[in-house]
Amino acid sequence: MAAFINSITIATANTNRDGSGAAMFALVKPTPGTEIELSSISIRAFTTTTAGMIRLFIKVGGVMSLLHEVPVAAITVGASTAGFAHVIAFITGLDPMGLAVTGDTRLPPLVIPPNAELYVATHNSESFAIHAVGQSRPARG
Repeated sequence: MAAFINSITIATANTNRDGSGAAMFALVKPTPGTEIELSSISIRAFTTTTAGMIRLFIKVGGVMSLLHEVPVAAITVGASTAGFAHVIAFITGLDPMGLAVTGDTRLPPLVIPPNAELYVATHNSESFAIHAVGQSRPARG
């Protein structure tokens, strides 16, 4: 197994919940013959946010499906107010203790197979850093 880390920045609004639209960004795409077991996805806003949504989609064989939605709170950042942040922690052997951050999400294990991709989009035109962490390994038969 090898460590997998990928980071992207998203900012273009896509209000579609069916995976269509131009503002879809690939976060995880296994190389041929491998699969990726995710341990976490972190989302952090760069600026003030309005109420909205971050959406995760999985694309398998050309078909895009909504996987998970993360509500984004309206937060005005300042010297004493941190911006929006959220962690999705997947229950895996890589994460036995869990994350102790209030308000974050725990989900069952997520393995992205060789023929699939994980995409992310923001509902509003606001900038977010998205980080995926996990392990890449040979695909299971």
